[in-house]
Amino acid sequence: MIVRLMGEGQYRIDDSVLEQLNELDAQATAAADADDEESLDQVLEQMSELVKSKGTPLGDDEVLPSDALVP
Repeated sequence: MIVRLMGEGQYRIDDSVLEQLNELDAQATAAADADDEESLDQVLEQMSELVKSKGTPLGDDEVLPSDALVP
């Protein structure tokens, strides 16, 4: 799976990380629905760190369609 981090590029992640991203996405949605900007920022940072820590960055010469986007 390919995930794009806004302003940081694309990462290839294993499907096992997808479940964790989906859980964080649900938390981000709840925070956005509650207008809780602080919690939303924290969850988006967690998503970004998860992708960076468990993903493999794609080279600048390897641009693929992204399956997911993390702002």
